[in-house]
Amino acid sequence: MLIKADHQLVRIGIYKYVRHPAYTGTLIAHLGLGLSFGSWLSLSLSLVPYVLAAMYRMRVEEQALTEAFGNDYVEYAKQTKRLIPGLY
Repeated sequence: MLIKADHQLVRIGIYKYVRHPAYTGTLIAHLGLGLSFGSWLSLSLSLVPYVLAAMYRMRVEEQALTEAFGNDYVEYAKQTKRLIPGLY
């Protein structure tokens, strides 16, 4: 992950509710893809690998953002959810 010197922490729009909206959208897409095939196997083969990869990636990104923005990011993380508003 590359954080440039002029990067700013965004807290408006969708980022007011979730920290990783792109991962949320992709999670929904994988859920839909798995469901479209109509079996638990297809659902798990579509969803599980993505969820594992996204969880790892979010952890790496949040470490980098904490290093870059310090306490500002820690406070932002306390006020928002990772993927699903009000849940997680």
